[in-house]
Formats: sequence, C-alpha cells, structure tokens
Amino acid sequence: MKENIKLVEETRSLVKKILKDHDAKSSANDTYIRNKIRDEVGKFLFQKTQRRPMVLPVIIEV
Repeated sequence: MKENIKLVEETRSLVKKILKDHDAKSSANDTYIRNKIRDEVGKFLFQKTQRRPMVLPVIIEV
C-alpha cells in the first residue's frame, strides 16, 4: 500500500465515481452498492496488478 499511493488514489476516485453515479432515490439498497463497489474495484485492481484482490466494502451511514 505505501509503495502504491497512486493506485490507492485511483481506487478512491473510482469509488467516489460509483457513489456519485448511483441514484440514491432509485435504489437505496446497501447490498447493491456494496456489490457494485466490490465488483468494479476488483476489476480495476486486477487490470492494474494482475492479481485478484479481496475487496470488502464497508458502508457507514451518517
């Protein structure tokens, strides 16, 4: 992680984009959002590293 700060920042941007594109009124299902983040981030990291990461999204409602 410390060596790949750029990769971490790109992953954060991807998650922000996923959340921004998500219409909260149409689907407020946390499971859907978790699965979407897990799948998209998993694909992204595999493309960048050629490894299959374990992505465990945690959603905290404020």
